[in-house]
Amino acid sequence: MRFLLTAGTLFLVGCSGRTATTASTTGGVAASAVTAPAPSRNPDVISEAEIALQRDVANAFDLIRRIRPNFLRAQERTSLRTTAAAALVRLNGQLLGEISELRGIEVSRIKEIRFYSIVQAESLFSGDRGRPVINVTTKS
Repeated sequence: MRFLLTAGTLFLVGCSGRTATTASTTGGVAASAVTAPAPSRNPDVISEAEIALQRDVANAFDLIRRIRPNFLRAQERTSLRTTAAAALVRLNGQLLGEISELRGIEVSRIKEIRFYSIVQAESLFSGDRGRPVINVTTKS
């Protein structure tokens, strides 16, 4: 019986706290509307702004290894025969080759790096044979 009374008391206190929180949150929303929210980060994209923050990196491979190492990990295909598939590299949409090709792309030339899963790559690029893709877009 004592437990039920304590639980009921906590519930009532919690409910009354929510009302106060809602009122204070409403005031907080008006205040936070003045300041811009933090930008969201797409986990499949390395943007030009993120690249600019990496001053001591020479090539695309080292950049990806530092910021999004998961791009470089082989992904498993979902089929009857599960095998790991390393990503193919594309430069401005054109097939460049294996991951080692990233070492030849200077960071100063890169505008964006985008990772495409196996499913996305198969629908966007023909001939990638069930492999993920790292597409590097260069500056004009």
